Amino acid sequence: MLIKAFTCIMMVSLCLPLTLRANDVLGLGVHLGAHHNVGYVNEQDTSVLTDPQNSMLLGLALKVNAAFFFIRTGFDTTFPLNQGEVLENSGQVEKYKLNYVAVPFFLGLRFPVKDRGEFYMGGGMAYFLGSGKVTLTSGATEDISAVNYGYGFITGVQFIVLPDVRFYMEWEYFDARSEAVLKTQTANAWDNFYIDYTGHRIILGVMYYLL
Repeated sequence: MLIKAFTCIMMVSLCLPLTLRANDVLGLGVHLGAHHNVGYVNEQDTSVLTDPQNSMLLGLALKVNAAFFFIRTGFDTTFPLNQGEVLENSGQVEKYKLNYVAVPFFLGLRFPVKDRGEFYMGGGMAYFLGSGKVTLTSGATEDISAVNYGYGFITGVQFIVLPDVRFYMEWEYFDARSEAVLKTQTANAWDNFYIDYTGHRIILGVMYYLL
């Protein structure tokens, strides 16, 4: 469904008058970012105290503009900067390291700022493919993986560097959790540990406008 919607918007944007398509219709960007408290483990069990995992994001962005509207998609992959560690624990988790690939899709409004750039904001959803390792207090290591959808928001700004090149900064927030994939609380007889993709992401990048 996302592919169909994206295809329709692309066709519409290409049919717009040239005055709306001059140098800011279709942009392709590359960016780096950061995600703090990956896995949100302290929210799964409020009795635990964690030294949270932090990850770097590397991704590509595709942005389509049509007058005062935009579509923003692409993909991001993460690289852990440090593994998370549980300092005080009522369960069995000792350490964890989580990775994910995210494919976001946002719709929203954009507000050009004279000849300096633009401000934009919107909402949407994302597809997450996550995996990782959890080290238990027993010393055993468990591999986990999960796929899930989430919903979120985006706010960004772009600054004109060259006629076809923009520097962009974005803030994203997603709320997304997988099904339970591992039993880590002995008081329960069922799986209770899940991969939580929820959190804030800060992104910095450079975008080149093809059209």
